[in-house]
Amino acid sequence: MSPYLVILNVEGYHEIPKVSSLTVSWLSSIYNIGILAGALISTYVNDILGRKLSMILFTVPGLFSQIFQYFAVNISMVFISLFLRGIVTSWAFSIVPTYISEIALPHLRGPFTVVGVLILSVGMLSGSLIQASFSIELSALIGGILVLVTLMFVCVVYETPYFLIAKNQDEKCKESLRKFCSEQNVDKEYEEIKSSWNESLSVKQTGWIKIFTDPSNLKVFLICVGVQSCQQFTALTTMITNIHVVVEHYGLDISLTQISIMAKGVETFTAFISIFIVDSWGRRPLFIFVSLGACIAHFVTGLGLFIANINGEISTTLGITAFIGNLIYLTISGLGLKYLPNVLGAELFPTDIKSKGCSLLMVISAIEGAIVALLFDFLFNIAYYLPFLIFSVCGFLGFVFGIIWVPETRSKSLSEIQRQLKCNSCKK
Repeated sequence: MSPYLVILNVEGYHEIPKVSSLTVSWLSSIYNIGILAGALISTYVNDILGRKLSMILFTVPGLFSQIFQYFAVNISMVFISLFLRGIVTSWAFSIVPTYISEIALPHLRGPFTVVGVLILSVGMLSGSLIQASFSIELSALIGGILVLVTLMFVCVVYETPYFLIAKNQDEKCKESLRKFCSEQNVDKEYEEIKSSWNESLSVKQTGWIKIFTDPSNLKVFLICVGVQSCQQFTALTTMITNIHVVVEHYGLDISLTQISIMAKGVETFTAFISIFIVDSWGRRPLFIFVSLGACIAHFVTGLGLFIANINGEISTTLGITAFIGNLIYLTISGLGLKYLPNVLGAELFPTDIKSKGCSLLMVISAIEGAIVALLFDFLFNIAYYLPFLIFSVCGFLGFVFGIIWVPETRSKSLSEIQRQLKCNSCKK
């Protein structure tokens, strides 16, 4: 939970008196509803208006979110702010990886995507630090300024060649390629993109149904859902947003705000490291590693709490052990578990259904996150150790899934990835 919600829960804000834990839960829920709305909006804006205009438009709800947060005088304005923030979050996680995957060179695509996710994480960490150390008003003011800076930046970027091909704007596509490749002769790159686009048109179905009727698209969807499910069913969303609820049962002398900042700090620091390993290791080995890491992290926490359950109390040593397991998991999250579903979705889905595929993953992520949150609360109330041992098993299943199903996309062009997927589908 962000310091914003902690402050509302403990102190209140402006003319808003402190709110109950139930209201905080509803505030978290409205954020998830915003994520669903943003995923659907981004799907059509990305494909109809283009990648560049989509990035321009998502700054609008982002700016209004900060405005409502700054001027909030009743709980309704807080609900609106968080709803808009949910829209921006899913919209950004849909369009930014898509844009980067379509403009970056193969060996830079992974690191650039991680940088995009890292910027979001640094922004959240900065906001948390400002909220905790200074005020909510200052964080909203700085957040609004950063949104305007983002708007100025995306106004000068170029449209992706893949979208221009899809709209039959061949000359603009070549011009875009010249800008991104920094060379005049781009015939080879143009022909490769054109050929890949024409191959995608060979499947007669259009729209959402194309994801499920074409064998290679369906395979991509199942792979991405598997990776996404490993992320959510190892309790990523719950551990990031509600870690304070977990740690307060460990008997440690740590404030809720300190827990929130520490969690975001660990995750952000490891995300910096992931910039250098996502391409040197490759997507498949990294996913296998983080899945196994999530398994071990939750097992450490679950084991500490299980021993405490046998002893009848949580000692400081066992509390620290459980907390270390949580920090290991957040480290694993920053190293790859948090962003790999977005990277693989942007790389594996073909251009004509990329926006729909990535947005559908965001919807599935939000639904799975809600299910896991309910499951976590139910199991945690039975026994503190129970959800962590179950999530440890889910991490191991993700480890097995990665070995068997997840393909490698490192240093391959998007066209090469599609040819490989179609070839594998034909063989089967």
